[in-house]
Amino acid sequence: MTTSKTRKPFANRLSGCQAAVNVMDKNNNTVNTVQGGLHVGFCLGIVKGVTDTSTKVCPPKEVNVGQNVRVVLKYSQDHPEELHVNQSPLIEKALSKAFPCK
Repeated sequence: MTTSKTRKPFANRLSGCQAAVNVMDKNNNTVNTVQGGLHVGFCLGIVKGVTDTSTKVCPPKEVNVGQNVRVVLKYSQDHPEELHVNQSPLIEKALSKAFPCK
C-alpha cells in the first residue's frame, strides 16, 4: 500500500531534474508533455524546499534553484551508489557538500 509518507529514491526523479536543466539551457519554458512538466516542477520544488529548510545547506544569496539542481545532478552522477537513498536526504547531502554552513 502506498501512503503519503512513502518516500521515493532519488533515482526515480532524475529525469525530471535533467529535463529542468534542459529547459533552462534552451531558455524556454516548454516541456513536451504534461507529465514531463510535472516532473520538472517536482524537481525544482523539492530542491528549492530542501535548500530553504535545511540547516546544513547555506548557498550564497546569488545561487538560484537552477544552479542547485545542477549541483544535485552532478552529485548523483558522481555517486551512483547512493541513488537508492530517499530524495530529500540525498539532495541535502549534495547541497551541503557544495554549500556547507560555516
